[in-house]
Amino acid sequence: MNWLIVIASGIFGGLASVLLRIAALKGIALGESSVLPWLMRGAAFAAYGAGFILYALALRRTTLGIAYPTMVAVSMIVV
Repeated sequence: MNWLIVIASGIFGGLASVLLRIAALKGIALGESSVLPWLMRGAAFAAYGAGFILYALALRRTTLGIAYPTMVAVSMIVV
């Protein structure tokens, strides 16, 4: 169960990074008045929050030496 929490944290972190990149590209393509980039930024903010909460829960049950490298590796794979 601890591994699933750490992996989910990494997935949410990587997803947030991807959403921010897409929001930046869509913002350039669609112009300043478009709502879509702002929705993506909001989704990225929520994904970062979910990833942080899951990471905090994972650190209660496992060590930092295992949780951090696993989370970062999963985030890099997602990105």
